[in-house]
Amino acid sequence: MSKTMLQNAERHLNSLVGRYQFFMPEPDVSTRRGRSLAHLLAQCDFAREVAHRVLAQPVEINDARARVFLELADLALETDHLLTLAARQRLIPSPSNEEQRWAEVDQAVRRCNELTGRIAAMTQNLTRLVFAGV
Repeated sequence: MSKTMLQNAERHLNSLVGRYQFFMPEPDVSTRRGRSLAHLLAQCDFAREVAHRVLAQPVEINDARARVFLELADLALETDHLLTLAARQRLIPSPSNEEQRWAEVDQAVRRCNELTGRIAAMTQNLTRLVFAGV
């Protein structure tokens, strides 16, 4: 089950990153949306690469660890949608709605940072196990 979960997470992360790498222009980092999106894509690319490497190793993958990748993939997709909504021009401008959307984006990006940090910690532990021959 865990290997399947990790494979699903890898596919979803790859899909999100690939959509921007191959079908969309580079995020404009001079805008708030572009900076947030570039940061999100870097996190997804890192997690995708880690998932790929973990799947290539003969190590046991538990549900809790695989779930972190799935959570990141799910949250990254949601954050991508929030970024689209936050950057969109409205027919009737509403500063309070705009502030609320950006607050949601900022909260989602912070959560993505936490999940990526957990993945990075797992990577360090995995590297020790692989090189120790466990």
